[in-house]
Amino acid sequence: MPLSATVDDQLVCGPLMDEGAWSRLRGRSILLQPCGHPAFPRVSRLGTRHFVHERDCGSHAPESQEHLHLKALVARAVAQAGWSAATEVPGEGFIADVMAERDGARVAFEVQKSRQVLREYERRQATYAAAGVRAVWLVAKVPPGYQAAEHLPLFTVTDWLADPRVIVTGRTIAVNRLVGQLLAGSCRWRDVVPSTGAAVETVRLLCPMCGDLREVGVSRWLRGTCACGLPVVRQMRSGDDEYRRTCCGYWGPAIALGRRTGGRTGGGPIAAGHWCLSA
Repeated sequence: MPLSATVDDQLVCGPLMDEGAWSRLRGRSILLQPCGHPAFPRVSRLGTRHFVHERDCGSHAPESQEHLHLKALVARAVAQAGWSAATEVPGEGFIADVMAERDGARVAFEVQKSRQVLREYERRQATYAAAGVRAVWLVAKVPPGYQAAEHLPLFTVTDWLADPRVIVTGRTIAVNRLVGQLLAGSCRWRDVVPSTGAAVETVRLLCPMCGDLREVGVSRWLRGTCACGLPVVRQMRSGDDEYRRTCCGYWGPAIALGRRTGGRTGGGPIAAGHWCLSA
């Protein structure tokens, strides 16, 4: 059940047509692409305009209403962002659910509601990359073993039926907003977050043999905040090897007299790969 078809030798996309143009499709020559079979226009129960084979030819696996609905939302968001939008676009080893094109750049949006293993995601992503196409995935569930990464952007969709939304670094936003920000570059991958300070925890130790008193750094926490507001805390190695030192040759346990935490400035960047919504 594709969203696009050839109507009197002109390629059209149902969700991008106005009401008048859609109502005038009845009785016209409609062919599905790339199979070329006759079709007719139909509106799903979710209000998605799409095309259906006039008879079951077995050339296309049926798509769910939710899958069609999300594809239509993405196509409209691509057009609203000022990019050329097309659906069911064939390429070298792929058929993109929605393809966005502008100034020679191509971005494919794939809707994946059914289960798919990580190996298959990586294989299909590599196929897009080989064709010079960036690919973004809107999925029902991330596969086991997946870690967020720039080369394979997967965003989980919630509430597929009513108002589909996506989860981006812990935030839930509308699908059209994510599409627009990805195409505008205001949602982008960040490897690190600048640190705003560090918290250093120290322990006051007393040697029971010679009475030597010293403070030992036991942990250091870096704190930072991304431009998108994402807070990050990362425990770092203290770099303090005081525990391995002796004051009088005694290697037994020291007496702990208390702990304290102090703040420091700086600390360098913090590794925190995430999709940044900085706009």
